[in-house]
Amino acid sequence: MNPRLLKAVVETVRDLYLEQNTVIQKSFNPIAKEFRIEKAWKQDNTTFVEGWVSTEDEDLQKDTVPPESFLGAIDDYFSRSAPLSMNHDLTKLPVGHAQKAVLVRDGNILHTALHPRDPAEFENFEAKGTGLYARFAVTDPDAADAVLSNNIGAFSWIGNVTHYTRKANGGKHFLKVSPFIESTLAAYPVNQKAVITAAKAYGLVPEE
Repeated sequence: MNPRLLKAVVETVRDLYLEQNTVIQKSFNPIAKEFRIEKAWKQDNTTFVEGWVSTEDEDLQKDTVPPESFLGAIDDYFSRSAPLSMNHDLTKLPVGHAQKAVLVRDGNILHTALHPRDPAEFENFEAKGTGLYARFAVTDPDAADAVLSNNIGAFSWIGNVTHYTRKANGGKHFLKVSPFIESTLAAYPVNQKAVITAAKAYGLVPEE
């Protein structure tokens, strides 16, 4: 085979593999107010936090994740007691759990998910914005102290993405997250070069 043609075939196969085998780790720039933990407060021995876990704003890789892409996956996540980790550390027990989450489009709630045993209402949600907004109970004292001392001020998440459309600017518009793997308190949520990072193999296919 012609070496140039062979190289082109290898590169095409590699690109197809990468497109079809991607888990994304989605982190948001905490400089923007809408990506921060909006409110944190302590009641008895539990600290509560709430804010935007995901929004449809374009990230540094020019990708967007609409709230509709979480439909189905968010209910599965809550059926597993909606665990909350610290800095994506899945080797330790969860530091808390989500009590309530809503998928929002232009301030209108599209879907609500509640913890099966510990649901609670929002304290700070305003009917505006587009994305995934949630309230969490932080039960680990070290994680709670980090939040209350303002050492941690952002959320992040990991999920498998399975469908997308290509955008004119070269980015992707993701259509389906399945499953939604975890939410996390993020001390360092920003990758300066890209806020979506390929982390593990999984099926990802473009939508025709």
